[in-house]
Amino acid sequence: MIRNAGAGGLPAARVTLVDGGLARGPADAAPRSFTIAEPVTLAAGQDVIVELLAVPRVAAPPTVMIYEPVAEASLGPRLATECYVFPTGDGSTAPVAELAAPRADALPRGAVQLMRRRGGGVVPVGSTSLVVTAGTLRLPLAATAKVTGRREHTECRVDVRTRTLRERVEVTLTNPEAAAVEVLVREPMTRAPGWKIDAESRPGQRSGERIQEYRVSVPANGQAKLDYTVVYAW
Repeated sequence: MIRNAGAGGLPAARVTLVDGGLARGPADAAPRSFTIAEPVTLAAGQDVIVELLAVPRVAAPPTVMIYEPVAEASLGPRLATECYVFPTGDGSTAPVAELAAPRADALPRGAVQLMRRRGGGVVPVGSTSLVVTAGTLRLPLAATAKVTGRREHTECRVDVRTRTLRERVEVTLTNPEAAAVEVLVREPMTRAPGWKIDAESRPGQRSGERIQEYRVSVPANGQAKLDYTVVYAW
């Protein structure tokens, strides 16, 4: 939303928003701009809602369940030097709607206002947080997640001489629903900055500096498993 606090109106104004680099963390990050595609008319004292990104109209955006393990509150100095269990046990699942973005950096991560087209305008229907990953926009939904997950370590070996740690993880997903569910498993690679996947039971992809993602279809009233081996170096 943009407000014109001035005394004069601005007909057909070209608007560019600048994030100042704050959305990405480092204080010295270069600012990133977002130019509104269509001219905007800003009357004096008027609030105007602008569209940052146009996405194709769909009757219902594709929905996927995201599974993430529960992380420890504090890792301390043991990141890659011990075979302690991190994280394990039950994780959390949450449904999200996925929409394709025209490019990977189309929008910054942050809070968004959800709007619904009605008649000739739009009305607010709520707010949520936006996650942008590899050119995909993900909007968390309010629906209850019934899919559960379990994460277990089946191997962990430290080699002090080569300064590496080899870890094998198995994830089991359980779906109590009467229909198959697609689950996006997001695995944290947090023991050390340097890591690579050495083996995996199904293809995955890197998502950011410390995340590996896997898409798993879990059958109705059934289970699905995946396992992978990661090697850390420090």
